[in-house]
Amino acid sequence: MKLLDLDPRWLTPNVLMFLCPCCRKSWLTCKNIVLTEQALHDLFEARLGPDWNETVIPCRPDFAWTFWNTVADKFSVLSVTPSINASASGHAHADIVNGEVI
Repeated sequence: MKLLDLDPRWLTPNVLMFLCPCCRKSWLTCKNIVLTEQALHDLFEARLGPDWNETVIPCRPDFAWTFWNTVADKFSVLSVTPSINASASGHAHADIVNGEVI
């Protein structure tokens, strides 16, 4: 499936969110910087409102992913390593490679 089909968006230049490929109702997140849990929650609330936790699956605050091919927000070529694992919350465990979610 294409990442573009999951309504990807940048919350900041360092934080990516996209719809879960399984349910397409919850937002999965990843980031390329380490943030505290509080800083991550503050960001979600500032950008998405006080009810963000009803639809957003926060990523690990102590971990940073690597974003590849981040040319001008072209989600069609974006890669993220390692995989994004939201299975603990009942959502997808997915790889993003060249704009494809697998």
